[in-house]
Amino acid sequence: MTHYGVVHDATLPTLPLADGAAYSGFAYTGWVRWHDSVSEIEVISVDADPLVGMKLLAGSNLSIDAEPGGTVVITELPAAV
Repeated sequence: MTHYGVVHDATLPTLPLADGAAYSGFAYTGWVRWHDSVSEIEVISVDADPLVGMKLLAGSNLSIDAEPGGTVVITELPAAV
């Protein structure tokens, strides 16, 4: 993932996560190179571990070794014919 830039949006949303925790942070617009194309994404700055949303993972295969220090592999799915 290549970071291209961030533009301030100066909002402070509260974000509920799947585990029930809620975080407040500043919202930004950013751009990321993902699967050989540049996409505009929403970036939320919070005091927590980094997360990747499901929208960005669309069209990808996600493999997780669910253990401390486990490997996470994200690969692009082949285009549908």
